[in-house]
Amino acid sequence: KKLSRLQLQCTFENVAREWHEKQGPNWSENYRIRTMASLVKNVFPYIGGRPIAEVSAQELLVMLRRLEDRGTLATAHAVQGLCSSIFRYAVATGRAERNPVPDIHGALPAHVRKSHPTITDPDKVGELMLKIDDYHGMPAVRCALLFLALTFCRPGEIRHAEWSEFDFEDR
Repeated sequence: KKLSRLQLQCTFENVAREWHEKQGPNWSENYRIRTMASLVKNVFPYIGGRPIAEVSAQELLVMLRRLEDRGTLATAHAVQGLCSSIFRYAVATGRAERNPVPDIHGALPAHVRKSHPTITDPDKVGELMLKIDDYHGMPAVRCALLFLALTFCRPGEIRHAEWSEFDFEDR
C-alpha cells in the first residue's frame, strides 16, 4: 500500500512526542521525564526518524534485542509497552494502519524479578554497613539506606514516611 504524504511526514519521533505531550498531564512529573528520557535514549536513535506507518515488528524486535543484550530486560519490556501505546495513538489519529507490537509478543524472555535474601550473617551485615558508609551518591539515598539498615523498615515505608511519624525527643 502506498503511504500518503501525511503518513510519510509522521515520523515515529514526531508522533511519540505528540503522544507524550497529550499524556503528560495525566502522569507525575518524574514519570513524564523518565518516559521521554527512555524514548530519547532507547528508541529515537533507532526508529525515531522512520515514518511510523513503515516501522515493522522486526525493526522493533531488533531495537528491543539491543536492550536485552545490554542486560536491561526490564527496560526492554517497558520500552515495548511505550511503543505499543504510541502505535495505538498513531492508529487512532490516522498516522498508522496498525500496531506491530503485538506481533512480537513473547519474543523477549519474561522478566523475572529477583528477590534479595535477607542478610543474617553478622559479618555480611558489617560489610553492608561499610558499603553504605562508603556510598558517595545522593545524600538522601545514603540516609535512606542507613535508615533501612538500622530500622528494618521496608523501602516503601521510608519513601512514604511523614515527619509526624518520628519522635525525636523520645527517640
